[in-house]
Order: sequence, then structure tokens, then C-alpha cells
Amino acid sequence: SVMEDLTLSREEKLALHLEDEIPGSGLYCQQCGACLSACRESLPLPALMRSFMYAYGHRNYGAAYDLLQELDLPASPCADCGLCTVRCVQGFDVAARVREIVRLKDLPADLFA
Repeated sequence: SVMEDLTLSREEKLALHLEDEIPGSGLYCQQCGACLSACRESLPLPALMRSFMYAYGHRNYGAAYDLLQELDLPASPCADCGLCTVRCVQGFDVAARVREIVRLKDLPADLFA
């Protein structure tokens, strides 16, 4: 029965330090996929949010970089969208996080070795 609903309550997230006092400022994406249909570029948003968590939550830039290299991303994701239509159920600013994390993909691989 535990596996039927993996959604954490706010209290559970705070107890696990998965978010701080500012709503939507946590790093843990639940990988629910609710954001996918709203993305005009059909970006792999849950994977990008996971990469963001690797980099800024775990400080594992190598894992973030490796995941970005596996994704089939356009040269400048989000560049042609203007106003982003994606709304995260957890309140994350998805467009800002995508712009931040994709900067890693063009760096030399030897920086992460």
C-alpha cells in the first residue's frame, strides 16, 4: 500500500529537508510528469530537474553533466518559448531551472572527470 501513493506531505518534506521555508524552493522533483504536456519544446523535464538536483542538491556536477549528455536537447532549450507555459505541481520555476542546468552541457567533459 505504501507504493500506491509516493506523494510526500509538506511536513514529511520539511522533516527530510527536501524543501526550505520558501514554497517551491526544494530540489526534489517527484518525477510525476505532469509538466510534460505543457512544454512546447517537448523537453524531458523530469530528467532535467533530476540533473538540477544532482548539481545543486548533491553537488555532483559529474552526474548532472552525464545525464545532460544522454538527453537529446536542442542547442538552446527554452530560447524560442518566450513565456513558459509549464507549471510544476510543486511550484518549481521550471524554465529558470532548465536555463540554469543546461549551461553545464556545453562545458568540456574533462572538468567532470
